Amino acid sequence: MSVQSEKEHGEALTFAIEVASHDKMVSAHLSYHEYIRSGAWYRKRYGALQRAENRCQVCNSPDHLQVHHRSYQNLGSEKPSDLLVLCECCHKLFHEHRKLAVMP
Repeated sequence: MSVQSEKEHGEALTFAIEVASHDKMVSAHLSYHEYIRSGAWYRKRYGALQRAENRCQVCNSPDHLQVHHRSYQNLGSEKPSDLLVLCECCHKLFHEHRKLAVMP
């Protein structure tokens, strides 16, 4: 799978993604929202959750887990280190403060 990111004139992030389909590579342009609803994203999300043992990587909660992109640079071909599992509360705090909470 390969990906190229595009951002034109302040438009929403879209990218080209090549995926195997019936033994051939097919290129498709997807928006971010289309991608996070794709089978490719669900497999990556599942892998991230498994590596984190289905726990928030900040507070260790098993509830309301979300997978956060540390960067969109590799969107569509994320490395395991590009993804962080956060509970809904920690994810919200991160986006409000642009950093993770420090535990005492």
